[in-house]
Amino acid sequence: MRKIWTILILMVAGVETGFLQVPEKIDFQAVARNLDGTLIMDQPVHIRITILAGSLPGTPVYQETHAITTDAYGHFLLAIGGGMPVTSSFATIDWSDGPHFVQVAMAANGGSQFQELGTLELMSVPYALYAKYAENVDDADADPTNELQQLQVQGEILSLTGGNQVQLPDASTQNELQQLQLSGDLLSISQGNVVQLPNRSAGWEQEGTSVFQLANRVGIGLDKPPYALSIYQADKAYMSFHTSVSGSGTSDGLLLGLDKLSNSALLWNRELGDIRLGIGSETILYLNQFGRVGVGTEGPIEKLEVSSSTDNVGLRIRSGNKKTARLSLMENNDGQNYGFTWQYDGNNDVLQLRSHGFRNDAANALITVNANGWMGIGTGSPLTALNLHGSDGDYAIFSVSHADYPNKRLYAGVDRGYPFLDVDGNPLLIRAEDHLALAIDNQTRYVGIGTDQPLVHLDVRGNAEVSDNLTVKQDLMVGDQASFTGSVSIGKGISFNQIIEISGTTGSALNYVNIPYPEGYTWDNTRVLSVEVKKENTRWVQLGGDDNSLVRISVFLYSNIIRLYYPPSNDYESKPYRILLMRVGN
Repeated sequence: MRKIWTILILMVAGVETGFLQVPEKIDFQAVARNLDGTLIMDQPVHIRITILAGSLPGTPVYQETHAITTDAYGHFLLAIGGGMPVTSSFATIDWSDGPHFVQVAMAANGGSQFQELGTLELMSVPYALYAKYAENVDDADADPTNELQQLQVQGEILSLTGGNQVQLPDASTQNELQQLQLSGDLLSISQGNVVQLPNRSAGWEQEGTSVFQLANRVGIGLDKPPYALSIYQADKAYMSFHTSVSGSGTSDGLLLGLDKLSNSALLWNRELGDIRLGIGSETILYLNQFGRVGVGTEGPIEKLEVSSSTDNVGLRIRSGNKKTARLSLMENNDGQNYGFTWQYDGNNDVLQLRSHGFRNDAANALITVNANGWMGIGTGSPLTALNLHGSDGDYAIFSVSHADYPNKRLYAGVDRGYPFLDVDGNPLLIRAEDHLALAIDNQTRYVGIGTDQPLVHLDVRGNAEVSDNLTVKQDLMVGDQASFTGSVSIGKGISFNQIIEISGTTGSALNYVNIPYPEGYTWDNTRVLSVEVKKENTRWVQLGGDDNSLVRISVFLYSNIIRLYYPPSNDYESKPYRILLMRVGN
């Protein structure tokens, strides 16, 4: 991953006076961050420093490497000139040869693949090294007798041995020697003016050893401060900020610090105002004076409000592997917590809504959703996509209602172990693809199949087929066609298996026609329900004949055939007939 480094300090050690040696090092500090801005903390890194001479891109005149480890804040410190040399020597750099630049490269995790991170120009401070370089430059004078000379004043004449002399303009002998004195912030010269020096220690007061300065780091209560500003106090290490209107007491301003007793960090606005944390020009976290917290908003209405007008917004609660994550909504009533908790059980991979304080068994699971997406209400182990499980009373039901029709409601569930479906105020309608399949009238309790206005207890509009036994104790209405392959019992009468119609044409000479029994029908189990002969195109004559008492239509059942008798008349010869037979049960 590409790293981004923030350069904090680049400086050279100061030049000593007299004949003291100039330190051949340049202090360098930096903070390492990842591409997303997070610190690279407590990690080994390799730093490569290259000194470039001349205008960029410059000519490398020296290169060295450093193996270091960042601290808990991503900070590190090194001395340029104190690393492992790669090319040339730091001491032989000619600092007088044009501008110089420092090129920084880094290899993450202590590796060897360096990546250049930037180049900085060395300004005036590092050129104190040039003074050391100048110490050893030959004056090109081969005469050893003129290296040491004396400077002498006689009256108004200033002379140099072995050299020229200068006429001084002032012949007074009273002002040639004066004293330079520093008293506090006042610098004065005897018989001269006084200069007010800037107070470089204003705002700082040293008491014993409580204030220290070390390598551009200031410690208050620490003689070896690890950071640019470090504060130590045995019990409470606090720092406060005040304005012209905040006051300057212990209950005023903004307080930052660390408390020993609770080992807690403190960020406290003592004033009646807000606290905001931002990045760039955007407020990220906002705490207003009413105790409400806004993330992405400066006007939170609830205790916690997360908002964004441009990005997707989410609230994530994440636990460790196979652990539990919870979100609770509670109230406190006389020291007892009442409420609900949404809980994800990472060990069992289920999401549950649990109650607290409302039942004898605290934290009871009300709703459970497992990894398959199955939901259980009243059970922690749903067996279907929706599993409603009762535990109190005799019922386990659910209801469906509508705000515009408050008296119309559908109930479904289990009553004392029996499943039921019930409605209030309207017929129960069951549809398939918007077509009526079944209706139960809420007034008469009649059941209609194919109709929502049944006329009898069971009203079937259309074809009906029964493949097993059918018992009808009260009204039964069947529409177009009924087919029964099992036994049928009507009221307290006979039980039958099938009703069938057979048809054909009468003969042209005889006054009867023989008809074979249908399959499954015999002389013992066959009953004749009706017989009809079509005398005319518009009239069927039934069993017994028509208005003429001499005309008779009858049916006889023999052991092997069914015989239909009709009058020997042209009106009944070669005419269609139909006979309705019923096969009774054994």
